[in-house]
Amino acid sequence: MPISSVTSQWESLFILYAIIGTIVGAIVTIWLITVLVRYRARSGAKDPDDAPKVGFLPPDRGTTKAALVMTVLVAGILFALAAGTFETVHLIENPPEESRAIKVIARQWQFEFVYPDGTSSVGEVTVRKGEPVVFDVTSEDVFHNFGLVEFRVRTDAIPGKVNQIWINPEQEGIYKILCYELCGVGHSFMSAKLIVTG
Repeated sequence: MPISSVTSQWESLFILYAIIGTIVGAIVTIWLITVLVRYRARSGAKDPDDAPKVGFLPPDRGTTKAALVMTVLVAGILFALAAGTFETVHLIENPPEESRAIKVIARQWQFEFVYPDGTSSVGEVTVRKGEPVVFDVTSEDVFHNFGLVEFRVRTDAIPGKVNQIWINPEQEGIYKILCYELCGVGHSFMSAKLIVTG
């Protein structure tokens, strides 16, 4: 079961990129090895007719059919990646209307969480399973980065600016929150806990 719908969407997109990248990489590598072996220099062999020569323009290579097939193939790959990316970005930028908003204030070297009722806590935030939560993230001093490690989402914490990320936690547990921006000598200790209750 996914930890959050946002996490699931990110991981699906990553897997799509990884699969397509692996297939294309394997095809290019196999083609390169094939060409290297097939057209390697051999003693006594004469150069092919279309080999580059100084002052001579070789005849055209390839066919219109091959160019058309490659164009359609590349366009299909780019379309699949673009569709997946647009869908993921749309999901991330549009939290559900019923989301609960929690303000996150980053400072050297801690995260403070302010709940809708005005109460606050430092170092840990509690949310309910199945309830969409929007984190409004800002900073009081230098640049920080608020990252929900297991949820695969993060955003910059910048003084004078509010950035948003949201999650819909679907599993109870305690999860790590880390700062991903080098923010001073205490950066490595800047962490917090996300507690998801039933």
